[in-house]
Amino acid sequence: MITFDFSKPSILRNIFLAFMAFGFSMGVLFPIFANLFVEWKDGMLVWFVISCIIAGLSIGLLNFWLLNKIAVSDNKCNLRNRKSQLS
Repeated sequence: MITFDFSKPSILRNIFLAFMAFGFSMGVLFPIFANLFVEWKDGMLVWFVISCIIAGLSIGLLNFWLLNKIAVSDNKCNLRNRKSQLS
């Protein structure tokens, strides 16, 4: 689980913040490149930028969820199995 207690180091918190920052930055940068190829209707650019930022953040959340599901949960299961073998 993520805790936002910055007095203690946390790899998962750092990865979460990195995923979210990367998603946000992609959401901000993509409309700049899309602007080279797209002619916007009046008022649509703002909605496109907001949608891109939301999409970037959701990809960051999805990546973090996958990391937890695949790597962290798997390791917790392996640790439980090893503890039971030792006892």
